[in-house]
Amino acid sequence: MHRNILTVAALGLAAIAAACGETAGPDAGAREVGLSFAIAPSGAGLSATLGMATSSSMAALSVTDADGRTLTIERVRMVLAEIELERAGTTGNCDEHPELCEDFEAGPVLIDLPVDGGVITPFSSTIPEGSYDELELEIEAPDGSDDVTLAFLEAHPGWPASASMRVQGTFDADDGEGPQPFDVFLDVQTDLELEFDPLFVVEPDGPGILNVTIVIDVGSWFRDYDGSLIDPRALSADSGLRSTVHDNIEDSFEAFEDLDRAGTPQHE
Repeated sequence: MHRNILTVAALGLAAIAAACGETAGPDAGAREVGLSFAIAPSGAGLSATLGMATSSSMAALSVTDADGRTLTIERVRMVLAEIELERAGTTGNCDEHPELCEDFEAGPVLIDLPVDGGVITPFSSTIPEGSYDELELEIEAPDGSDDVTLAFLEAHPGWPASASMRVQGTFDADDGEGPQPFDVFLDVQTDLELEFDPLFVVEPDGPGILNVTIVIDVGSWFRDYDGSLIDPRALSADSGLRSTVHDNIEDSFEAFEDLDRAGTPQHE
């Protein structure tokens, strides 16, 4: 059964209340929660900066390795199929316990990540009170035939049905040729389970606006195991490099409470 992405049906809330021993009504204690995205200005073994690209006026993320190669990322777009909060105390995942999970968004939806170092908040949802220990994020190519996916592909006619990410920028191999442009689509299919530490708690009538931020270390994506940068243009001909990049992407996500939407953990 399809779950509403902005509100939760009374029957679903009754199931949650029964499972958690709550007796409050369906709307008791519910709070509006925002979901933000930010990019980390770091990458292990690399010097990294968020700011203005040297080759144009476009804001960008630039990383340089120990050998002088420089990767400048000017745009990152990502297709999300599902974003869900999972209640603390459950086992498994949201597919196994949908009645104990709350949706921020059901997709596919296309997110343009803020490579300029800012924080964006594209989603918000009314979330029932309680403690949540995990945010589940599904990255998936829009290759289905359902109405929502077909509408996505119609709205984005240049987007391949086999791609979940698109990265654009330049790569300078420090070989005298200067920065060379790249535009690559990535077929990353993954279900991420991002744990909250401490728990994300939704309390009724609490102070401020609740918010969760997902920070992504994009600067680490195109890094080989020895710390050197990978030329994105080489991915199409090298399955090993593609596998490395996919692993880096899966390891680059972190989620935490961020009430002021500053892109840093609330409890640091």
